[in-house]
Amino acid sequence: MIFFRKINFFKILLNSFWHNQKAFSSFYIVIIMNAIVMMTLLSFSTTSITSIHNGNQIVNAKTAAALANICAELALQEIREDSMFLGTEEFNLDLGDCIYSVLDLGGERREIRSFSEIDHSVQKVKVVIEAINPKISISFWKEVADF
Repeated sequence: MIFFRKINFFKILLNSFWHNQKAFSSFYIVIIMNAIVMMTLLSFSTTSITSIHNGNQIVNAKTAAALANICAELALQEIREDSMFLGTEEFNLDLGDCIYSVLDLGGERREIRSFSEIDHSVQKVKVVIEAINPKISISFWKEVADF
């Protein structure tokens, strides 16, 4: 009988040990799963912030390019009104500021250099005019890295 009691005692002790082990295993699994979920959420939030930042840079670059083109159009308008116009002007538009310069290349040839910057996004446009009269004839219109 004492032998059976010892076996029952060891059986009870062994059962309680296995029940505690299952609880610890479950606890560790829950902690590991929470860590994985937290890392995934952190990764998604970091990716979202980066995407928003990159999206803003793209919008700024496209806005600056549009502004540089608008400024070149303003220079063309100035040349249309005064075919002898040479010089530099700055415009403050709703989108931002832009600067254009009209240079003489000889004869009726002119070069327009247009520059705009929005939040550190710089865009430059170069336009070459071959003739002014009777109509303005443009031979080159391109965004450039530098003049």
